[in-house]
Amino acid sequence: MIDRAQSASLWQMGLQINQTNSGKVLTWDVNRLQLITCQAGTGKTPCLKIVQGD
Repeated sequence: MIDRAQSASLWQMGLQINQTNSGKVLTWDVNRLQLITCQAGTGKTPCLKIVQGD
């Protein structure tokens, strides 16, 4: 039940967990999220930006 709730929450955000031969990967809806680089303290880190709809 917890896994189903987590999957539903991820889906609502545009994220999805997929099983591959090399393990689980997280994919996203490119119409809803963009991979960008963010500043985290003194370093930079990858992050997902929520694309605002019309």
